[in-house]
Amino acid sequence: MNMRNTGLLFLVLGAAVPACSSDNNSTPTDAAAGSDAASGGTPAATLSTSATLGAHLVDKDGKTLYFYVADVPGSPSACTGACLTTWPPADLGTTTTVGTGLTAADFASITTNSAAQTTWKGRPLYHYSMDAAVGDTKGENANSGHWFVARAYNLFFAVDSTVDATAAGGTDKTTPFLTAGNGRAIYVLSTETPATTTTPPVTKCGPTDGTGTSVGACAKKWPLWAKPATVTTPVVPSTLNAADLSSFNAESSMVQFTYKGWPTYFYAPPDTSTPPVNVAEPAGKKSGALVANWFAISGAWNGTTF
Repeated sequence: MNMRNTGLLFLVLGAAVPACSSDNNSTPTDAAAGSDAASGGTPAATLSTSATLGAHLVDKDGKTLYFYVADVPGSPSACTGACLTTWPPADLGTTTTVGTGLTAADFASITTNSAAQTTWKGRPLYHYSMDAAVGDTKGENANSGHWFVARAYNLFFAVDSTVDATAAGGTDKTTPFLTAGNGRAIYVLSTETPATTTTPPVTKCGPTDGTGTSVGACAKKWPLWAKPATVTTPVVPSTLNAADLSSFNAESSMVQFTYKGWPTYFYAPPDTSTPPVNVAEPAGKKSGALVANWFAISGAWNGTTF
């Protein structure tokens, strides 16, 4: 089945942080900074902007905060043992007051190694022991691309040690693969035709069954990664090329993200219900990479080799 493509929309990364998008099973919400700012007292966290890293999170003292790729949004910290010495958990204390562009409700607290640790949008926050001065970002891309400054990423990374190296561009089970901001793996279908500089992609798994009125089996199992209208400046890690994240006008007026020209999808395998119900693959997993012709992709993927 081919989708009718009406054009390409190329997106450029900017320093501004996009607003939140709505959430449903087919178009999961990507991470994005809010626009509310609490007032009164010293903000527990603020956004600092640099020419190379854009708007990123810092604590009340201006020290940079980080995300760990192995962490899964909404789950306990994956940093244990000696890791905690190099990357001490960040406890921001009371987070009812935050800086402009941040929303207090996005912050919460968990317990790591018997100590409080603040989370932002479900991801645990850390400091880096080698950052000595305010403004230091020495932890960016540390440990072979497993640590990044805390930003409102639309495209990020995860690792899944339970699945063999099936990700395009991957080398082993610890190779980070690409996810949406909410941690769900994104996939490409190798039998599709990617976009070029002059032509849109040709898809085989679209939002309808080809008639434009009903959803086909492929689309239920592989819902497309839709670009919310509110996202105009997607945020990606510093190791990725922002120009590789684009989009095109898909059938039924939906705008679908592409990566290096390839249409992108999530995985929602059917469960054991009768009739079966497609359930979204959890964040931090890439079991869809075990399905023939479907690939999770790493940051090192060249866009052509599977």
